[in-house]
Amino acid sequence: MKIIIPLVTSLLITVTFLAYQHDIDSGPYKAETYPVSTGYGYFIEKEGIILIKQDYIPAIEQKQAFISSQEAEKIASTQMEKIRRNENPAITVAELKDLKITIKRKFPEQFKEK
Repeated sequence: MKIIIPLVTSLLITVTFLAYQHDIDSGPYKAETYPVSTGYGYFIEKEGIILIKQDYIPAIEQKQAFISSQEAEKIASTQMEKIRRNENPAITVAELKDLKITIKRKFPEQFKEK
């Protein structure tokens, strides 16, 4: 009996995890931009659950908001596409450059990847 309870518990946890994992990998995603004190941020949600909330431009060291909702939307769309393809949604400096995201640099090394 002592062995059965942990096995059943482990099985339930595994099934729950797999069901949740499947739910994250499918279905409609939605992104919205919103104003922050110095510009714009965005969030990505699925079925009312916020998966990513980003007040600042990712991949750079300084805390800088997007200068426009359009720039925030570009990055949110890129992340949503990565999520749909079951990839790591992290954004790189190269992607910021490719999408022409405005970075206000204080120092030349500021545009390096973390």
